[in-house]
Amino acid sequence: KKKKKKKKKKKKISKKISLAALKYYLLNFSSSKDILFIPEKSISFDGNTGPYLQYTTARLNSLFLKSKGKEIRLEEDIIKNYKLNDDEVNLILQIFEFENALIRAQEFLSPLEICNVLYNIARQYNKFYHDNPVLKAGNIDLINLRLIISKAVHIILKNGLGLLGIEALEKM
Repeated sequence: KKKKKKKKKKKKISKKISLAALKYYLLNFSSSKDILFIPEKSISFDGNTGPYLQYTTARLNSLFLKSKGKEIRLEEDIIKNYKLNDDEVNLILQIFEFENALIRAQEFLSPLEICNVLYNIARQYNKFYHDNPVLKAGNIDLINLRLIISKAVHIILKNGLGLLGIEALEKM
């Protein structure tokens, strides 16, 4: 029974990844261009694809599961006394770009704008995550700051994927 459930779950996740690959690939082009669908490019977990964005949301979910028991709060003092590093600044700037991308997407009727900003946020987050420890950052205030940044990224990716009709995955 466990094997059957596991197989069913894998099949369900595979279907969600496949749909994400197809939807994202089609939405990630200007409507004025012809599209040549290349399945290998669309299903990659690396690069500007739906599965890459789903992978990033799953990675974030895993981080939050590991952080259980840690209170995500931020003391005002850390904001005053901590100098953000380049990765943190770049990621926060990408987060702020999300609203502008939504406005452009609506104005030009172009989901491509949403695709681009989500990819840039995910790419920047994965670089941040790779180069900056989150749960082992040292002091609790820095851990909380990085968890808050991670939570903001998670919310944006999940909502942005939802706008594109793509389901964010909790686990891969």
